[in-house]
Amino acid sequence: IPLTGKFADADSELAARLVTTKGNIDLLLYPSLAPQAVTNFLNHLLGGDYNDMVFHRHSAGFVIQGGSIHANLATNNLFNIQNRFPSPINEPGISNLKGTVAAAKTGARSSLYPVKNDNGTAVLDNLGAQVYAAKEDSFGYVGNPDSATTDFFISLADNSANLDNQNSGFTAYARVAGFGVSGHPVVSAIT
Repeated sequence: IPLTGKFADADSELAARLVTTKGNIDLLLYPSLAPQAVTNFLNHLLGGDYNDMVFHRHSAGFVIQGGSIHANLATNNLFNIQNRFPSPINEPGISNLKGTVAAAKTGARSSLYPVKNDNGTAVLDNLGAQVYAAKEDSFGYVGNPDSATTDFFISLADNSANLDNQNSGFTAYARVAGFGVSGHPVVSAIT
């Protein structure tokens, strides 16, 4: 999208729009600062991978995350999409401040357990495979900084102290246009 005359922000290089059921979220992308992360995001966006996407992680005062989980509106079911692109190399440098958009990493959990329903039966994914989760006492990602795929998150607060350092830093590659001190109306409606 040509940006001439569209934004008053001097740092606007490229823009993308996420259309949600709560309204639009305009993103200002920084391809000169995080070229691989921006390319990865645009590959997924332009390839339709974010159509019917669900923001599946909401952590108050921290982040909202989306990308790989989608809704099948006809069946009212959720499903994961498979990553179709190689993971970009981690490009930390833009601080994970309030309103920034960053690549989520898959990493590797240090300890997993099989998830069970209240009746004790195994929880299965849409392909019939057992679902696993990280044990709370050993929650954490283990050294896989170049593991970003489809997921991204929007920081709801200044997360720089944590996310600029954890797992070699999280690559922020965009920011939400109009994200002010009190947040953003659409992002706030999602949370």
